[in-house]
Amino acid sequence: MDNIKLTSNEKETQVKEQTPTIKTYNDIDEVYESIGEYGRKKKILSFIISLFMLCLAWNELAYLFYGLDSSWHCNKPHNLTGSQYIEPVVNKTDDPGNFRNIPVNMTNTCNVEQSVTSYDENFNMRCKINRSDWNFDRSKSFSLVTEMDLVCDKEYLASLVLYFTPCGRLIGLIPAALCDKYGRKPILFLSTLMLGIANVVGYFSYNYIVILITLLITTTFQCSMIASVVTMSCESVGPKARSFAAQIIWASFSVSLSLLAVVAYLIPQWRIMRLVMTIPAFLLLLLWKYVPESPRWLYVNGRTEEAIEVLLRYSDKKNIKIALKDIQENNNKGSLLDLFTNWELIKKDIIYGIINFCMAIIYFGISIAASFLSGNFYFDFALISLTEFPAILVSIYGSNKYGRKPTTMVTLFFCFLTIIGIAVVPASDPGTTNSKLRSCFGILCKFFVSISFNAVYLLAIESYPTSIRSQALSLVNGAIMVGNAIAPWMILGLNKVNPKIPFWLVAAITVANGIACCFATESKGKPTLEVLSQVGHTNEKEDILLTAA
Repeated sequence: MDNIKLTSNEKETQVKEQTPTIKTYNDIDEVYESIGEYGRKKKILSFIISLFMLCLAWNELAYLFYGLDSSWHCNKPHNLTGSQYIEPVVNKTDDPGNFRNIPVNMTNTCNVEQSVTSYDENFNMRCKINRSDWNFDRSKSFSLVTEMDLVCDKEYLASLVLYFTPCGRLIGLIPAALCDKYGRKPILFLSTLMLGIANVVGYFSYNYIVILITLLITTTFQCSMIASVVTMSCESVGPKARSFAAQIIWASFSVSLSLLAVVAYLIPQWRIMRLVMTIPAFLLLLLWKYVPESPRWLYVNGRTEEAIEVLLRYSDKKNIKIALKDIQENNNKGSLLDLFTNWELIKKDIIYGIINFCMAIIYFGISIAASFLSGNFYFDFALISLTEFPAILVSIYGSNKYGRKPTTMVTLFFCFLTIIGIAVVPASDPGTTNSKLRSCFGILCKFFVSISFNAVYLLAIESYPTSIRSQALSLVNGAIMVGNAIAPWMILGLNKVNPKIPFWLVAAITVANGIACCFATESKGKPTLEVLSQVGHTNEKEDILLTAA
């Protein structure tokens, strides 16, 4: 009997040893440090979230392809004499290395035997020719310009496609701000759905106003998609993994932009291209049950049990139980109004607003200027977009090793040097030494500005508490979108005056951006702020974490 009793006691002891004890943590950061900050399951979750960047990237700069103009030719060229020709003019077409002679006497009749592209001196002469005497080289379905004949006196309508869509992102600040009230997940999927619906409506519509409205809707919900994806990526990991998780999703953005150029090249019909870009949006809706709500958002909004459930579901450790101390009632979670009344937040708003505004002009300006580098828009766009991938890896390494702020400022300096290089080297024929040199400078410029942009955006994310992070990022994104809206006017408009002026102006903005970065506060190694009352008291939270550890 004694042996039996002993055996029973041993079994009871084993059961007690196997029963996990409940450990209480002060906040989410402590939980991540215990259960793992970025394990296998969280990496899979990051991959799933990054898939939304494919849909986002394709719609981000697709308007550049929608508004492309086409070379043109005469329908019935007249007989020409030798005096009607000028010396050979370099024609930078989509096919590098193609050269043509362009006639000079083009007033009221079409006297051109060969195609004239936008790079030719006499490209705008078509406005002095009867419309029935010339036609586009591209098919009618190539772009909005060719389909609706948006040239000459209608050229301003084509410009609306290029300049009007970034303005939609300013409206997108409204749904983006709702992420803090209704959660990251619902707004993300709602934005994806609306983006898909708008693209379908735009595909079937032949009314220019309706098409513009659909483009406005897509760009509006792109802003809320960015806010949702970035905050979810950052809030789903621990402090040490924030840099990697928040920036690696942009690798998918980079690859997607390169694929956008490939899709545009293979599908030279803007309507079909837009419909193809709709497919990922509807497929992503199937991932609803695989994408959890941000545990930090759940925790801050009093849904502690749900937050614990998400934390345990994506933990690689098994048979563990945890408890979280509830957010204290006297901790003010904050609202959008606090971004304009709290002095600490106002300083952040101004600093990160200026930095990201300037960064957007540099980033999008170089992306748009890709068409002026080697002469092949599709190739340059894809190559420059692809340079973001290694830039992200360097940004992650630099942010973790040296900090977000030093990484931003050092790479901005090199970005400035490459912009000067583009401005100094004169534009030349495709395939020449100058053309190749400008392309190299352009690639390096996009590389360095991508590093800076990723690092400083992470800095902005980490500088605001969870309770108002999406609303704060909405303001930051608003500054980015204003810069995005200005970039096309500045690059394309000033390029018509002098091709060097846009790059000298961007170089000056880069210097101003570097000065603004001096006022930013480093966030490397600091705990994640959760509620408004922690703003300006980070050291107190660090002391709590160290004591608890």
